[in-house]
Amino acid sequence: MVALMLVATLSGCAMTSVRQHPDFASGKRKINVIAILPAEAEYRHLVFTGENERDPVREKSIASEIESDMVSALQWRGYKTKLDVVEKAHSGDKEFNFQLEQLRSAYVQVAKELYARGMVEEAESTKFRVGVGPLANPFAAIAGADALMIATYQGFDKSSGLMAKEITTSVLLGALTGVYSAPAQSGGRIELTLIDGVSGDILWSNASAGPVSAGSSLTNAMVKLPVVPSAGDTKPASDGPTPTASIAASGEAPVAVAATPGAANSGVAPSKQESPAEVTP
Repeated sequence: MVALMLVATLSGCAMTSVRQHPDFASGKRKINVIAILPAEAEYRHLVFTGENERDPVREKSIASEIESDMVSALQWRGYKTKLDVVEKAHSGDKEFNFQLEQLRSAYVQVAKELYARGMVEEAESTKFRVGVGPLANPFAAIAGADALMIATYQGFDKSSGLMAKEITTSVLLGALTGVYSAPAQSGGRIELTLIDGVSGDILWSNASAGPVSAGSSLTNAMVKLPVVPSAGDTKPASDGPTPTASIAASGEAPVAVAATPGAANSGVAPSKQESPAEVTP
């Protein structure tokens, strides 16, 4: 990845983790109302023995916070949002949730193609023509939305024993190489994708990863979503950060995490404007 970035810098090519459909990138495909789908969250507690257990309680909490934060983040960029799909999914409708799972499965396969590589050149980022087909239609119709947004998150934290082991290893390597890199105690990866409600085309997608909270990762990913003019009482769009979901963050700079879905790899208008850096998926 370092070599790739160096080559890109020397050649003058701007790199990005964003993927866009040509029609969305050019402005031909207009989106105003977005239905948010239930967020998928996977969170693991990493331990010294390698028996890394998932934390279902924390996963549910993170998913709920991501959904809420996506509403505010999208409104901050000028979009209208709907939670109809989330509410119906939480109602326990088995047939509805079965259809939702089919949509998720289709997206997972598409995402493998989207993120087969990490960073791509800016010019290439607007040439992605993939989609999930008519599976998106029923959910857009329920919410009366132009498009759907799906979020997937994989996060982790480490036990004190594992941290001690990794710190010791880092110190030893630092003594040999002269470079010390402190291991992250927690972190994760979030992937946000906008799906056309009629065609099922993937209009826009971005991912962000590193030893930061889910909310910070969401902010980093969302900052590249095109802004639309705000309407009514919607807050003026901005690239400012959004509040975070409750995952412990370390002070280390973001690092790359596995780019494919399933690998181990939100936002209220901010009071202080910042420009979070894009992070390699």
